[in-house]
Amino acid sequence: MSDVADQIEKAEEAHHTGHKKVALLIAILAALLAFLDHGEKEAHTEAFQAALEANDQWSYFQSKSIKYHQIEGDATLLLSLGVGTPGQKAALSNWLTQAEQIDSEKKEIQLAAKEQMVKRDEALHALHYYEIAVAAVQIAMVMATASVITEVTLLAYGSMVIGSLAFALGTFVKFFL
Repeated sequence: MSDVADQIEKAEEAHHTGHKKVALLIAILAALLAFLDHGEKEAHTEAFQAALEANDQWSYFQSKSIKYHQIEGDATLLLSLGVGTPGQKAALSNWLTQAEQIDSEKKEIQLAAKEQMVKRDEALHALHYYEIAVAAVQIAMVMATASVITEVTLLAYGSMVIGSLAFALGTFVKFFL
């Protein structure tokens, strides 16, 4: 009888140890989820900021375009009326100089806006991968929990594999994207 009792006790102890390991796995997955969620929010914030900056740059570009066309129209009007006085010649020369300067500024603004759009797109790309990694960790946590309830060890191993892949994806996004 004592052999049977010892075997039952050892089986219960092994069963309890298995639950502790799965609980530790769930805790590790929860910590991983927190880090991935932070990365996801960071990528979202970067995308939003870059989109705002691009929008600001395009608005500034538009205002410079309006000013350029206003000066161009004034110069065209003055030329059609005929430039006769030294004051008109000076005004025309000043307007043409301003127009050249504005055109140069527009090119710089356009370049800055396009750079911000690239940053936005990169951040959105990273966000997409973070979302996948977060979902994978959530699935891994469910699988680990289900392994305790159903006592199917294969679910715990599957949870570890999915969690490891999510970790790899999050690490790749953080350091290489």
